[in-house]
Amino acid sequence: MSEDQSGRTVVTGAAEFTEGAGRPAIELSEHEDTAVVRIRGPVDAALTPNLRDALTWAVRHHTAVFVDLSAVSAVDDAGLGALIRAHRRASSLGAALCLVAPSQPVMRALDAPRLSDVFTVVGVAPAARRGSRSGIGRSLLHARI
Repeated sequence: MSEDQSGRTVVTGAAEFTEGAGRPAIELSEHEDTAVVRIRGPVDAALTPNLRDALTWAVRHHTAVFVDLSAVSAVDDAGLGALIRAHRRASSLGAALCLVAPSQPVMRALDAPRLSDVFTVVGVAPAARRGSRSGIGRSLLHARI
């Protein structure tokens, strides 16, 4: 993990986090007892170890963890596994882990094995399940922290 110029903790795969660069990245920001993990790009076997590390750290050090999935273009079984393990770890520690504004590919992956019933998901309007995204995610995220 490293810090960028604004003091945000950033975890990336092969490249440093660069806003708008289109590279897969994980950004971890903290606000008192709350952590926000923002993920951009595909969550696959290459990114999953960093995601697992970021989520593990977040749930160990915060009572609420919001995982912003609005910029995730795809998620594979390894990525889903990391989210499930983080959810279980958070529950065992008395912390809350919440998925925020999952993209359409993420919603499809969560709905297939009915994982959307396991996770708390916010920022998803009913229309998002049918293919249109809403701007609710950002306002809910900011309202909760």
